[in-house]
Amino acid sequence: MIEIKRPGWTLTVFSGDQGLDANDDNVDVEVQFVDGTRYGATLATTRNIDRLMQRDRDSGLESRGLYFWSAGLVVVRDLSIETILSTIERMLEVDDLTQAFERFD
Repeated sequence: MIEIKRPGWTLTVFSGDQGLDANDDNVDVEVQFVDGTRYGATLATTRNIDRLMQRDRDSGLESRGLYFWSAGLVVVRDLSIETILSTIERMLEVDDLTQAFERFD
């Protein structure tokens, strides 16, 4: 788990024990504001989504690779800490975070 504090909010990246493949992976993140409000989402790379769709197609399960969806999913170019942090900062700047992320009560 990685925690990054910024004025007004804290980002937690639940990277697990095995770390992340920055180019082909997904990770749960949470943003907590100083008022206690919390939002969470899954960040995934485009390569990861493609691999999951291929797996579904090959296995014949679920969507059979025709589509992929997930509530609270944000697709990113890579999962470096720099990209994750920049994504969160930009989403806050343009007021996208509260729309794309799920609010935790």
